[in-house]
Amino acid sequence: MNKQIHNVETGEVTVVALTDDEIALVQQLQADLELKTQAKEATKAKLIALGLTADDLEVLGLGG
Repeated sequence: MNKQIHNVETGEVTVVALTDDEIALVQQLQADLELKTQAKEATKAKLIALGLTADDLEVLGLGG
């Protein structure tokens, strides 16, 4: 994995490898996002099973 460092004064872009700590952080953030996505989908499924509509889910911020 790489990252880009942009020098706003010169416009130069440097590509460097991520450190092990940065890679671990990216992997943790990806795992957290996946868990949140799964939890949101499970919540939506339960609410639909209880009879809520797509409009209801949208009002609750669970649409889309």
